Amino acid sequence: QNASYEQLKMLLTRIGQNSKMVLTGDVSQSDLARHLQGGFYEMIKNLSDVDGIGISTLTDHDIIRNPIIAKILAKLDNYEQGRK
Repeated sequence: QNASYEQLKMLLTRIGQNSKMVLTGDVSQSDLARHLQGGFYEMIKNLSDVDGIGISTLTDHDIIRNPIIAKILAKLDNYEQGRK
């Protein structure tokens, strides 16, 4: 989620024969400064229809660490939408 487009492109273009690569991230949890954009979202957007690439999107309903996290995220998402 903090890698640049160029860094992710470099990584993805080095997949060997008969190998698998799993990238995980959360576009809402980037540590980059607001004026910098990571490449994770761009890769998801541009590669989602490529045969052999699977993308799984999780929601608040997938949180299993602690049920309170879903409630916290819902409140903070609502707050952040109001700030925009």
